[in-house]
Amino acid sequence: MQSSQRLFDAGRGAGDLLAHDSFLDRARLERERDNDTGARRALGAYLVARLIDCLLELETTDEAAQGFAWQLEGCRRFVFDLGTDDSEVSHLRGIIEAVNTDPQHRTSVVRVSLSAYAYHLEHEGRWPDALDILALAARTWGEPIPPRELAGLSLFSGRLNRLMARWDTAINAYTVAAEAAAATGDRYSVLRARLGLGAVMRGQGNLPLARATAEEVIREAAEPELADVQAMAYA
Repeated sequence: MQSSQRLFDAGRGAGDLLAHDSFLDRARLERERDNDTGARRALGAYLVARLIDCLLELETTDEAAQGFAWQLEGCRRFVFDLGTDDSEVSHLRGIIEAVNTDPQHRTSVVRVSLSAYAYHLEHEGRWPDALDILALAARTWGEPIPPRELAGLSLFSGRLNRLMARWDTAINAYTVAAEAAAATGDRYSVLRARLGLGAVMRGQGNLPLARATAEEVIREAAEPELADVQAMAYA
């Protein structure tokens, strides 16, 4: 099944009051540290995530459209009042602007904006937040997700879960990535998924098997077009 249900909690959405709780947890921690700016930024991220939930489940009625327009305007006011000197706020503004894109292209533009924000959160070390936004980006595809796209999403999910030492979830994500990549003949991503599994083994302390996995990838990535993944295996 090429779907986000193999990677993320399928029950999360606009009707789930616990959705995006990692941002609320961050807001609470920032409040406890007397960091009002950080708390408001986390709340802004929460509001944007809820906005996208509603967009993805929006009914085609005038009443639903009017309600969403009010929600969009309230979210815009909150986020645009956060200031302009922060990269996370810039990403949040970009997502809001993507929602205003021509409906014909809105979903793809929102997806790109969400993915960029997820990478930003990863680089900031906010891995639960990044995983939350990645799940939103995955939902923009609907079901099923195209195999090539599923491979990329799964590699990202596997890396985030591995960084958080969620070993079983990471193994599942890398397995999905390998299956999806194999379905499209994408050897590069198949080998990257195997390296991800090797990194999980290393994290679990199985150094001999992790080394053997890397050495196998080095041998199989001898072609020039696989030089990057071979370098990853050497590293």
